[in-house]
Amino acid sequence: GNQGINLSEKENIKVTKLDNDLIKIESFGIASHAAHPELGKNAIKQLVEFLLDNFEFNEDILKSYYDNGLFSITSPEFMSDETIEDESGILTSNVASSEYKDGKIIFNINLRIPVTYNLDEILNKYRFFDNEVTLLSTQDPLYIEKDSYLVKTLVDIFNKKTNTDSKPITIGGGTYARALKHGVAFGMELPGDPSVVHQVDEYAYIDDLLISVAIFADALKELGK
Repeated sequence: GNQGINLSEKENIKVTKLDNDLIKIESFGIASHAAHPELGKNAIKQLVEFLLDNFEFNEDILKSYYDNGLFSITSPEFMSDETIEDESGILTSNVASSEYKDGKIIFNINLRIPVTYNLDEILNKYRFFDNEVTLLSTQDPLYIEKDSYLVKTLVDIFNKKTNTDSKPITIGGGTYARALKHGVAFGMELPGDPSVVHQVDEYAYIDDLLISVAIFADALKELGK
């Protein structure tokens, strides 16, 4: 039953009245890299919140998903009482798309799992909701120790050129570094730059490109010795 909808008060939600007493509800999010869902706004989560606030359902499965943290983006609470994290970073869980088909709600989830955790054990945690879990695709992690010669050399060169004391970081994004037996992603985002990866009108500053060319040249020279 409809509990009353105030169309003007819900941000990023648009409700359109159609014929035959039907309505169309649209949710508008902000895109971000799946490895950093905290930088965006999840349109699916917004839509679920709107539905739960304004409608009553015969079954409470959607509320159960929401209350138990299916839409939490870092180390969801239904997985563990402790944060799922190691030196490679924290687990991120991004509900990337959804559909309602043949009486079933289907969520497609993009996971970034810390390298020391077992994939099958993580997937089993999603059966907390007594539902079917299907693995669509996976990639083996790439992890190089920060104390390795490769990483230390690249970080030293980067810091000299940028006059910073930056530390190496891990990311959940996939890069072409995995094509190498021993490689890491290096560049392009510089300290202080806004993160615009995969966002609308993604860009880079020309000055940053020029600095990066110098950094890459020194890196190739040093690693080629």
